[in-house]
Amino acid sequence: MKEELEDPTDKISTILPSETPDGAIHVLVVVPGGASTSENKRKRKRMEDEDAPDAWIKAIKDEQDTVLPSTCEDVKDHLQRALHVKIPVNDRLFQIMSTKNSTGELSSMLDKLFEPEPRETLSDITAAVLREVIDPLGSGSESATEDTYHHLWDSVIAMLLRLVTDGNFRRNTNASSSTGAYRPDLCFYGMNSNVCVFRGEEKASGELDVPVKELHEKLTWRYDDAPYVFGYAAVGLLVCLVAIRKDEKTGSGAKAEQIETYNLGGLKGRLSFFLALLNLSTLFRPVVDLIQPLGIPEYTTIRRSNGVQIEFAEDCVVKTYPQSMPSDDIIRNLRELHRLMKKHSVPNVVELKKTNMKEKYVRLTPIGLLSPPENAQQLLMALRDIL
Repeated sequence: MKEELEDPTDKISTILPSETPDGAIHVLVVVPGGASTSENKRKRKRMEDEDAPDAWIKAIKDEQDTVLPSTCEDVKDHLQRALHVKIPVNDRLFQIMSTKNSTGELSSMLDKLFEPEPRETLSDITAAVLREVIDPLGSGSESATEDTYHHLWDSVIAMLLRLVTDGNFRRNTNASSSTGAYRPDLCFYGMNSNVCVFRGEEKASGELDVPVKELHEKLTWRYDDAPYVFGYAAVGLLVCLVAIRKDEKTGSGAKAEQIETYNLGGLKGRLSFFLALLNLSTLFRPVVDLIQPLGIPEYTTIRRSNGVQIEFAEDCVVKTYPQSMPSDDIIRNLRELHRLMKKHSVPNVVELKKTNMKEKYVRLTPIGLLSPPENAQQLLMALRDIL
């Protein structure tokens, strides 16, 4: 029996039965009304938040990691953590995973990722994400090209990261490869940041070491006090997550440390990679916070109103002219201008590295690093060069 005294002056006997059965115990509890109400509201709010259809996305976005893992092993441990808020799953997807978990090898991974019981319905967002991980469309074969894999790589990497971080990504084409300009196949930028905190190199086939090497061999380290930025190397269905660090031997170069390799051809590999990428995304913000802001997005492309396209690559800028412009005359004038500046030893100007009349582009190499002035003297020197 549960009764409540409306008035503290009421007698207890008014709510107790006249005859008490043998062995019955009456307990009086004083509940502070204000504190109880406030605490209950907080509990209800927390339960409602965790029960929301996309609560897992909000939990990842809101997570604040103040201490970055120092070693690759520490990063790997971070990537294997269970999610704080588990992902809901519907009956169909739950059944698919249960069927493929007949030996129990997926049990640990399922516990880290998903709620223990299926829900009747999922939000469109969560359902779309899980379909790509649990029940994706078939992709890839021995004869597949790099373009064949773009949907897979974008859906399980770029689109997922954009969802859980509010960042953005840019996929670069191979069109600039003939110019000698290096740009990663995919660049992911943290929220409100111009820094490519996560980059990818991709191949349809071959050795995984090839794209791993491409991630760092042409990179100029410009990330200040950040211990690393991140990347992935993909060869077909194999994806390797990488920490890219400053190469202390060269000072301005970089080196890559492989964290873990995943096979997206099977459910176990996709689930492991899914968990790893969700946990990795929580490190983007603290890494970016350690990097001095850049004036423009790394590896971006600017298209002028007159049709001129400007591509910012790792160590150069490529300027491509449209058919409508007299590109031959422009390129000849640039050659002569740079010849005269070199002859007269004009300081602090870009270097004209390559010209191509047929493809209508020039490749220019900036002098110095892409970073704002650190003091008044550097600012004055920069203004002098501009003016």
